[in-house]
Amino acid sequence: MIRLIGRRLLATLPTLFGVLVVAFLLLNVAPGDPVAAMVGERADPATIARLRAELHLDDPLPSQFGHYLWGVVRGDLGRSYITQRPIAQDLKQRFPKTAELAFAAMSFAVACGITLGILSAVRPRGAFDRLALLLSYLGVSFPVYWVGLLLILLFAVALRWLPPSGSGGLAYLVLPALTLGTRSIAVLARMTRAAMLGQGARGSSGGAASRPSQRPHPGDHRAGARHR
Repeated sequence: MIRLIGRRLLATLPTLFGVLVVAFLLLNVAPGDPVAAMVGERADPATIARLRAELHLDDPLPSQFGHYLWGVVRGDLGRSYITQRPIAQDLKQRFPKTAELAFAAMSFAVACGITLGILSAVRPRGAFDRLALLLSYLGVSFPVYWVGLLLILLFAVALRWLPPSGSGGLAYLVLPALTLGTRSIAVLARMTRAAMLGQGARGSSGGAASRPSQRPHPGDHRAGARHR
C-alpha cells in the first residue's frame, strides 16, 4: 500500500511540472506589461525599470523560468500587487473559508443526490422518478453561475430568507453550497438510480435462474402412463 501511494505521488511530479511550464508560458504570452498593470500608467521609468529588475523580467526566458520554479519549490509565490502582501499569506488566510465551503457543498451534494437517487429507484417511471430525472437534467444543463444568480434573486432578494453574500454563520453557507453542489447533486442522483436499478435487475434475474422449473416435462406423462 505504501509503495502504491509512493508510485502515485512520483507519477504526479511530471504532471505538476507540466502545469508549471504551461502556467509560466501563459503568463509570458499574455498581452500587456505586468509591471505597468502593477504600478499604473503614471509611474516613472525608473520605478518600472526597478520592478522589472526585481521580477527578473529582463532576463532570458530559461532564467525567468528557473527563478519561477525555485520560488515555487521554496513556497515563495511572490507578492500580490493588489493587497501588497505575499501570495502565500493570502492563500493561507483564505484557505479555511474555501475548505469550509467545499466541504459544505460536497456534503450537501452527497446527501441530496443519493437520497434523490434512492427515492427515484423505489418506483421507476413514477411521478417522483420523472420529476427527479427532470431536475437532474436541469442541474447538469444549467451553468453554475446562472444557478447562483437565480438562487440569489429568489431566496435573498425576493423572499429575503438568506443573505446574498458574506460569511459568519450557517445561513451564509446555504446559497453557495447549493450553487456549487447543484451539478454534483444531479450526477449523483442519476448514478445512484442507475446503480440501484441495475442491482435490482441482476438480483431478480439471478433469483429466477436459481429457482427450479415447476413445469412437468412431457416425458413424465408418458412414463406415468406406461407405469399405469
